[in-house]
Amino acid sequence: MHSLIKEDQNSGALFQRLKALPEKVDLAEPLLKLADTLRKGGNIASHFDLEKEPDQHVAEAMVDLLDYFMEYVFVLREKATELEKRLDALGS
Repeated sequence: MHSLIKEDQNSGALFQRLKALPEKVDLAEPLLKLADTLRKGGNIASHFDLEKEPDQHVAEAMVDLLDYFMEYVFVLREKATELEKRLDALGS
């Protein structure tokens, strides 16, 4: 993370460095790339072009990407919320 944020922000607390991270790195880009890749794969599969037929490795990669996408959108948020509640309970 040190190489991703500005030099003057490398010495701050972790919270400050994480808060500065979006200024240097597009945090939405990986999710948008993943969603676009799934869209492209879905287009190939839905148009039944025998010259562009996905093989087993492509299909498995698509399923893996879809799993990552669903985990990011639904599971990760819930896990973060659960951990936040546990940390709040420890603090009180």
